[in-house]
Amino acid sequence: MSPYNKNVPADVAAEADKVKEGYIAGTYDIFTGPIYDQDGNLKVAEGETMTLDQLAVIDWFVKGVESAA
Repeated sequence: MSPYNKNVPADVAAEADKVKEGYIAGTYDIFTGPIYDQDGNLKVAEGETMTLDQLAVIDWFVKGVESAA
């Protein structure tokens, strides 16, 4: 990961570092629920993690993810 921009607040950088460390250690997976689709339907239950098979065919948008366009 690239160095943080000087405008990134220290607390935000610290939270990002925790996610990075968890990913490296294998204790954090971004695809762990609860995950909702854009219509508010629960797609991944609390504490469950999406499988590679589920990720390969995902055909819905995650709630809260917005396009930069």
